[in-house]
Amino acid sequence: MRLSPIRQPLTDILTEPPHGVVCIPLLKNRQFVGRCAELDTLKRRVITVPDCQRLAVFGSNGMGKTQLVLSFAYWVAEQHPEISVFWIPALSVEAFERSIGNIAQKAGLRTPANQSEDPKELVKRHFSGPSAGKWLLIVDSADDIEMLEPSVHSDGLLRYLPESPSGVTVFTSRSSSTAQRLAGGNLLRLKKPTETDAVELLKMAILDADLLKDSTVVTDFLTKLDYEPLAISKAAAYINDNEFSITEYSRRFLTTRPASASALDGREMNLRRRQRRFLDPYAPTAASILAANYTPPDNSSIQIASAPGDRPPNSQSAIDLTGWQRVKPCYVMVVLGSLAISGSLVVGIFYSITQDRMGDGFTTAGWMVAVSTLVLAAPMMKHYPNCRCWGSHRTAVT
Repeated sequence: MRLSPIRQPLTDILTEPPHGVVCIPLLKNRQFVGRCAELDTLKRRVITVPDCQRLAVFGSNGMGKTQLVLSFAYWVAEQHPEISVFWIPALSVEAFERSIGNIAQKAGLRTPANQSEDPKELVKRHFSGPSAGKWLLIVDSADDIEMLEPSVHSDGLLRYLPESPSGVTVFTSRSSSTAQRLAGGNLLRLKKPTETDAVELLKMAILDADLLKDSTVVTDFLTKLDYEPLAISKAAAYINDNEFSITEYSRRFLTTRPASASALDGREMNLRRRQRRFLDPYAPTAASILAANYTPPDNSSIQIASAPGDRPPNSQSAIDLTGWQRVKPCYVMVVLGSLAISGSLVVGIFYSITQDRMGDGFTTAGWMVAVSTLVLAAPMMKHYPNCRCWGSHRTAVT
């Protein structure tokens, strides 16, 4: 009978254990509260009695996946300095490669002798070997499975992640199916916080403690926000900046989104996916510095104003574009192209009937079509990458 190898706990400490390398791009959130059960699960499964080499934390947007894992990463770095802790955002190829480069530099892997070698290969080879010691790798926002797994267009980013009996990789993802593909059955689902945790988060975020004296108002406020950590943090930031009462904020801003908003959310999500490979949105916001660096929700059922100057949502939670913003460039170009073709046809018929020169007429018509096509090609090529002419001109407030 074949026996499976026994994995050593990450907490096994040698005599004078070496200090690991810590490379976490996000600051520690000292206002993180709650999630005790989830933190205990991570500590047990990754540190105390490690039972996997890959684990995925998944849940819908705004649940605090990033903050939970960030708190755990700093706990490991502080309580177990012999363990190296690394953090890689998987929002884009550029963000992934930049973080790998930072890890290679932090770990001292980039030397004049291998300066030209791919940092991804350096990091994978070093931390897959026994000399690297124990490590914890966080891969945050692992949502785009097409970017992570091999395809006809790329090798996938997962192939560059190290694997070692002494290391554990923890993913965060919005999708349960993606989480299963990344970590198999080693999953931790993050649900909405309890009322007690939500109240504690609100207490940490609200500067004026007098606003929280009425427990009925607080409970109603949290219920309208659906106990989502991100929604609570953003609402608290707005209340602090504008000196609103909780009741006034609820009356003015907490409205339910219309059913049609879900379709628009889908279009916006697809647009973000297309832009993700070219943009790096991995940066903390003002609200995240104040309370939590949660990932913004795409499908939240609550409309909230998050900063001074934000336009409060109206009854349809949308902003109407006016004036020249209503003009759709694609429609204009189609009209101009149609006019050019119609004009060329008129010229050809005119020459054929009045001048009896059908060949010259339609030669001229052909040149008219060719020139108009070239003229319209330049603006069309500039407009096409960001074209949204065929969707609605009403943009949901986020």
